[in-house]
Amino acid sequence: MSTLRSKIGALLVKPALKNTLKTFDASQYGGAPMLGLKGLVVKTHGSATSKEIKHAIFQCTQFSKERINEKIKEHILEETN
Repeated sequence: MSTLRSKIGALLVKPALKNTLKTFDASQYGGAPMLGLKGLVVKTHGSATSKEIKHAIFQCTQFSKERINEKIKEHILEETN
């Protein structure tokens, strides 16, 4: 924000950025899956809310139902053979 050009650019981008950030609610995702482990792990932030914890648990149950770990293992074995 040191030049007039950057200030004008920021003003032009601000409305679009605000709308984009409103549509992205990280709490809806719970956390990030940890790949390469033998079990199901979804890592959340230490300050995760109860809503985020709930979504992380939901992710784990979905991964289990969809056999994600088994599919990854099968795919890796196919690629190495």
